[in-house]
Amino acid sequence: MKACAVFVCCLVAATALVGCGDGNDAVPPDRPGSDAETSSRASIQRQTPRRVLILMMDTLRADSLGVYGSKAGLTPHMDAFAEHAVVFENAYATSSWTRPTVASMVTGRYPSSHTVLDREDALPESARTVIELLEQAADTFSFGITTNANISTEMGFGRGYDEYGPLAGVRRRKYDGDPIGLVPADQVAERSLQRLKTQKSIDSALTFGFIQFIDPHAPYYDNPDHNPTPRPPMGEYDGSHHDLDVMNSIGRRAATDANIKWLKYLYDGEVAYLDQAFGQFIASLKAEGLFEDSMIILVSDHGEQFWEHGQRGHAKSLYEVEARVPFMIKFAGMPADQARSIARPVSVVDIAPTIVDAMGLPAIDDFEGHSLLPLIETGRRDERLDYVFSELSMFKTYGESALRHGQFKLLVRYWHNRPAGNGIEIELYDLAADPAETRNLADSAEHAAVYRKLLAELSAWEADVSAWSLDGTDIEIRKLDEETQRQLRGLGYIQ
Repeated sequence: MKACAVFVCCLVAATALVGCGDGNDAVPPDRPGSDAETSSRASIQRQTPRRVLILMMDTLRADSLGVYGSKAGLTPHMDAFAEHAVVFENAYATSSWTRPTVASMVTGRYPSSHTVLDREDALPESARTVIELLEQAADTFSFGITTNANISTEMGFGRGYDEYGPLAGVRRRKYDGDPIGLVPADQVAERSLQRLKTQKSIDSALTFGFIQFIDPHAPYYDNPDHNPTPRPPMGEYDGSHHDLDVMNSIGRRAATDANIKWLKYLYDGEVAYLDQAFGQFIASLKAEGLFEDSMIILVSDHGEQFWEHGQRGHAKSLYEVEARVPFMIKFAGMPADQARSIARPVSVVDIAPTIVDAMGLPAIDDFEGHSLLPLIETGRRDERLDYVFSELSMFKTYGESALRHGQFKLLVRYWHNRPAGNGIEIELYDLAADPAETRNLADSAEHAAVYRKLLAELSAWEADVSAWSLDGTDIEIRKLDEETQRQLRGLGYIQ
């Protein structure tokens, strides 16, 4: 059992020492903006999809999109897609880096359950995936296009697909001296369309595609022709892997206003570039008659931090800038006038169960996530499903868990095996009043009841998810093939 799945349990008995007030304090309302308006809406008009496409936008922050509140104008095409889709306003990754979150997307399990948590974890063969379920249920042509070695076949992914892996013979973008070049979004879109137009796809009853766009993952490239934001003076460092490593070694001294503005400008340009390629892809689907009868899921695996909480990148924390992600679903046959937004928190662990439900297949006991169709169509669901969890345990000496419920979010961090001894930090935020998570309410007498409530729920969840835990599969990074190691090194996951 992973450390991340057990360390909260010991805290519940100690909450009286941390929180104030008596145990009968009323818990504040926990579902502000809880989609009361959707409860009167009719079920969406939809059909069994001919295609299911997961468009996974690596490292895309939710607040970069106009539909999620950005005023920068970076994503006109994704915003237009949202007008034909169900938009989940408060969606969360199950972790803040690629491998565990994608494993959750395809298995419907949380990381401590599918056991992909740290850098030496691979997806075990015992973890049933949605691809395998669809292949069993229908004549399915399945393909996966990957641009990040974290979800390579060496990491246990790709099982059940007809075609899976990185693209060969494509253009790459690369800084001089960087170990790798990233495959740009337009190349991914072009090859994806080619797969969808193959005879295998045409002849099969169902086509399933998992398509990973690596933009805007670091290294960050300059996109002056796409970036609509004002260009700031260049910082001391470019967006190359080399310079980002230098910044990491320097630490917070490198986080000057000028450097932050420059890197954020580069990131925004990557988002705008990705959006352009996404728009071209959607236009091509429509031109080829492949849009209306497709279920299309736009989602990210995590966000990106630009020192909002003292660090840059991801896999550093479960704050909103890393854990909250864009998530939209366009159902097959869904009219644009039935598009809607859902404010209640949801998780990417719900993706596999929702696909299975949309296909008219029964849910399986393996799923810890739940179909989102009842919530979408009625605005209601079992209150137990309003608790949304994330966890981070990329390094063996550090763990972090998060729980979002209504307007509140609880974060618990745990260090172990340190020379100075084990340590625990707990933070509570009211996201309605403090979306940037700047005011920790864990010691607030006014919020003592909700603090205890969420800590108990987090503890109970971690006990449950540990009980579901599969037998893990470990890998030795040093024994991976040279190309996989090179890719992971170039993306900053290993040294």
